[in-house]
Amino acid sequence: MRILMKCPRVCKRGLKGLGFFSLRAVDGESGDNGEQRTKRRTRSKGLGCFGLVGLAGVLYFGRSIRVLLHSLLFLAGVSSLPQQGSLPVLDWLVAYDVDRSSVTAVLDEGEELRLDIYRPEGQGPFPALLMVPGFAKDGIEDDRMIALAKTVARAGVIVVLPDLAGIFHYRLVPKDAERLVTAFETMAALPKTRQSHLGIFGASISGGYALAAATDPRIARRLGFFIAFAPYHSGGPLYQFIATGSYEYRGKQLWKKPNPFARWIFLYNYLYLEVNPSDPEFQILLEVIRLKIYEEWDAAERLSEQLSEVACDKLQKLEGIAPEILGPLAEHAVASYSMAERSVLEPVQRLCDLSGELFIIHGSDDNVIPFTESIALAEQCGQCPKLECDLLITGIYDHADVDAKPRGIWQKLTRGIPEMLRYYKFLYRVLWRILEE
Repeated sequence: MRILMKCPRVCKRGLKGLGFFSLRAVDGESGDNGEQRTKRRTRSKGLGCFGLVGLAGVLYFGRSIRVLLHSLLFLAGVSSLPQQGSLPVLDWLVAYDVDRSSVTAVLDEGEELRLDIYRPEGQGPFPALLMVPGFAKDGIEDDRMIALAKTVARAGVIVVLPDLAGIFHYRLVPKDAERLVTAFETMAALPKTRQSHLGIFGASISGGYALAAATDPRIARRLGFFIAFAPYHSGGPLYQFIATGSYEYRGKQLWKKPNPFARWIFLYNYLYLEVNPSDPEFQILLEVIRLKIYEEWDAAERLSEQLSEVACDKLQKLEGIAPEILGPLAEHAVASYSMAERSVLEPVQRLCDLSGELFIIHGSDDNVIPFTESIALAEQCGQCPKLECDLLITGIYDHADVDAKPRGIWQKLTRGIPEMLRYYKFLYRVLWRILEE
């Protein structure tokens, strides 16, 4: 633990020692008359009270400074992911050293689940955060997730990353919500974990799985905070956007070109609703879509040459903006939910089972999950008496990455700097909640 992290305790011992020394010196002096002793005691008590007030100020503002500096470090870190940029001087002053290790959790039926743990080195106890990545082919080995986990852990937080086979293979698997419950319970049992400061971070589509796990009775009342990054409110509007680019905002129907990546994932999970799985070309179509998700363009092109003209035409329509096909497919996908799928893909039905704080951040230019999903989630949060919501819609991010669109000087001054300040204030509030004593 670095120098500044020790300052509150050092100041506390120094002030405390000074106060007691003054009182002992007054009581131990000889030759003074009663009036002088009374005056000196009064003065010492006044100094003691002043010292207590000063101590309270040091401790309070010491925490403020600590959160302030960690916010700056975090801001520097996330703005350069996956390189994990930092501010060397601040890093030396306040950041914890981090140790990475792995443990294996066991589900009720005996299934094993790997968890990567990032621990700050120190006495603790520390807050703990279960961090659930979104769709990523590298899973918990994704450079961005590793850098983010280290950045959070350097602030003095135990970070746990679960290895979810379904999400990392672009599959919507309801079982992953149960795996997250097991991961949370394992995290809570780790040494040096502060039980009053347990939280979950859910990104993108995995935010639904994380919310479903968070509302599970086994952990709902133990959860202190939930951080949702680019989440969704309901599968119906989300699928309609992915399929057609249409979404609603303030009573108006708007359109934005959806990211093809999102459509491929949608088709990868629901192609069976459009093409009969018994069709000889079904598996080829499915593999072509999978290769495109993994950005293996040449392999996808070679494999698609094996498709008939009819199948190729179907694939082109599915990949394009074809509301006459994709709109009904989106509706069919929602209607086809099993009970298990509905509990995961529509987790907002149990949102009010949560208590504590819900932090939501969403990019205003997101073309995978529209920002209106987070607005709807925050509005529903307002109906939950035990849940407080803090929402930030920002232009800093698109979906999962920092928005790197080129901007002129005027745009940076009028939009970039104000957006950064709003984001920093939000980040400060989040870290204040996580790191509060």
